[in-house]
Amino acid sequence: MKNSTELAILNNIDVPTLIINKNGTIEFCNNAACLNLNRTAEELIENHFEKFMLPEVSERRKAILKECLESGRKMVFEDVRDGRNLLHSVTPLSSERAIITLADVTNWNIKEQQNIHLEKLVKTRTSELKKTKDFLQSVIDAIPYPLAVKDSEHKWVLINKIIGDMFQLPVEEMIGKTDYDFIRKEEADVFRAVEENVFATGEPNINEEKLTEIDGRERWQIAEKALFHDPDGNKYLIAIAHDITEKKLAAIELEKHREKLEELVAERTAELLRTQDQLIQSQKMDAIGKLAGGIAHEFNNILAIVIATTSVVLDSLDESDPNFKHMDRIKKVSARAKDMTMNLLTFARKEKLDVRSTSAEAIVSELLDLLKRTVSKNINICSETAKSSATMSLDMNQAIQALLNVSINACDSMSENGVITIMAEDVSLNDKDCAAIPNSSFGDYCRISVIDTGKGMPADVINRIYEPFFTTKERGKGTGLGMPITLGIVQRHNGFMSVNSAPGKGTRVDIYFPAIKGSSPAAPAASSEDSPPKVAGTILVVDDDKDFLEITAEILALNGLNPIPASGAARALELYRKRRNEIDLVILDMMMPEVDGVETFRLLRAINPDVKVIVCSGYSIDRSASRVINDGALGFLQKPFENAALISMIADVLDQSSH
Repeated sequence: MKNSTELAILNNIDVPTLIINKNGTIEFCNNAACLNLNRTAEELIENHFEKFMLPEVSERRKAILKECLESGRKMVFEDVRDGRNLLHSVTPLSSERAIITLADVTNWNIKEQQNIHLEKLVKTRTSELKKTKDFLQSVIDAIPYPLAVKDSEHKWVLINKIIGDMFQLPVEEMIGKTDYDFIRKEEADVFRAVEENVFATGEPNINEEKLTEIDGRERWQIAEKALFHDPDGNKYLIAIAHDITEKKLAAIELEKHREKLEELVAERTAELLRTQDQLIQSQKMDAIGKLAGGIAHEFNNILAIVIATTSVVLDSLDESDPNFKHMDRIKKVSARAKDMTMNLLTFARKEKLDVRSTSAEAIVSELLDLLKRTVSKNINICSETAKSSATMSLDMNQAIQALLNVSINACDSMSENGVITIMAEDVSLNDKDCAAIPNSSFGDYCRISVIDTGKGMPADVINRIYEPFFTTKERGKGTGLGMPITLGIVQRHNGFMSVNSAPGKGTRVDIYFPAIKGSSPAAPAASSEDSPPKVAGTILVVDDDKDFLEITAEILALNGLNPIPASGAARALELYRKRRNEIDLVILDMMMPEVDGVETFRLLRAINPDVKVIVCSGYSIDRSASRVINDGALGFLQKPFENAALISMIADVLDQSSH
């Protein structure tokens, strides 16, 4: 408004006009304003307008000017000065200054003044209400949780922006509507039931709610709902919700993990219990095995004396002698006893394996020959080996013994017209397969199965079949060693067994022998039954058993040898020191008190590094015997042995040393 023409126009109009900047300084006033205010232009311009009015009036003018400049809206107000009603119009020229005009409305129509005043009040009240509403909306929009107010008809009268965002709608479009317009009916039914109870009782409610958003995502919230009244007594419900979706999903996931963990714990617990049972069974079997091995060893020592003595007596008797048949019977019974001790040693894992490459067909073929000569003709025996081409590394005799034990049990469980099926099949086991078979491991196997149509077994019997001396047969018809010996044989071949049976449904026993690659079954070794050669020499016999010493010395003497018996290690060492030059060979027992065979051999070697020794034991070649043989012993004899076997080995050793 600094154009001179514009200012000139303003200066000449009859309406009092002033231009005031935002600081309240008068920048322009026309002649009409000077007359109205009874001031000269020089007195007004460049002075603050409050200088020319009372303080209470001045404060109101400043507030009006400030609101006008900040809002950019024209402001109209009326006041009384010197008995006159003056209407002020404040119009913003910019954000920095406003033009003010004055009009004397003293003589205006009273009704018109009232209407103007009423309109002004309505506008003011409307503006105030809008400000209050906007402020309230801003307040609830600032709350970081869904918030809603519902009337008694469950219509939304106030909601915050978060709820609008949840349903992707402006807040204004949701006012006046209900839950049923936006969420699933089954979810809205739950909300409605809770809210009706709050309206009815006035009691606040806190509960967990689930709702589905417009995009299909499920969310969970803790909703707090309470009743309040407006000044007119109308009921309203306010609800505020706290989102717990992440916690709920985490809890659901945690529950899944907990259930999975419980399953794993149950599986591991069952596995540990199975392992514990297997360990207890293994320890029990080991303890019994040691006991059985010890008994077998001692019994073999006794049998060695019996068999050797009967052989000497038989050699001195004519077959027509009445005592010949009695001694022969003793020898045969002793041979049967020897077989029993060998079974005990097998069970105790102290019987050496004679391992050769063989096939399932060869084993099953020989087993069938034995069964046909053993079992009742009323029992039908079938076989199937076409599914097996694997080669196994087995002690043929022991493997057949194991299968024979199982087959005899199968025969004993059946009445007439029963069927036994011997089946061989190549299988590859994975971890899943092994989980169902105790003590198994994955790999390639030849599975030989003995399947019968017998009476079957209950679970409590199956759990005890490997216990030594446990039997379900009548007294005198079973020793209870068949299955323990079978298990021992199988485990010594790095195999394992499984038994499936139920009363009235027969029994299936599966034996798994490891399959080997790149080998073909070996041809059986030829046997020789040549009579022992004639020998001569001086033999030092070392044993702690006096009877064994006497009979062995007698056998040696009868075969042209010069025996020197020595009871125990100390006596043997004493004799060897004195007569080492005349002693050709030492027969040394491995199991002696105080000083055993290993230490005695070491002491003999200390006297003469070239000493010739044959070791013997009631056990087969165990760790101690193997150690002595590796250190230079020239032969091994297992008690009880045939007299001819003793003389034959002595001849071999002396013959080798003479070359």
